Amino acid sequence: MKLTLPPQLSGQLLFRRGALIKLTIEFDDGTTREKYGIAVNVDEAGDPVLLILTTTNLRWYDEHPDAVGFVRAPAGTIQSLPRDSVINCRTLHQISREKIAQDYQSQLVTYCEQLPAAVLSEIDSALADTAMLSPADKAKVVPNHAPASSRGQKLKMRLRPRR
Repeated sequence: MKLTLPPQLSGQLLFRRGALIKLTIEFDDGTTREKYGIAVNVDEAGDPVLLILTTTNLRWYDEHPDAVGFVRAPAGTIQSLPRDSVINCRTLHQISREKIAQDYQSQLVTYCEQLPAAVLSEIDSALADTAMLSPADKAKVVPNHAPASSRGQKLKMRLRPRR
């Protein structure tokens, strides 16, 4: 699905948490590929935009079904992804808001859709559970994120017997 928006709307939707966009990503090895990315910034005005990517190369994920930090999206779960896909929540890709906006105006970035709430909830859980993201990164992408140590302290406080 391709959706071209007027500039005043594109700025609001492109950077909204849960926005699925299609763009060209340059990887660390210098290769570039067209990918689907999902904006996950808690602060939607934040710069850079933090994206997680999807893949349809499922072999590794099929061999490791219990791996943490991934969300499976069967075909049809997300309208713009017609094939079974996996969302990798272990790696954040940082892209400046200005670059995404410029590439959108040049039609190098496409706004696809806003993810369904149920899928975004699964992504939140995967982002929170992965050990591959630092606590600082988790604070940027997981709503109401509390570091594991403070979650544990709150739990201990609740479990203390009353006197």
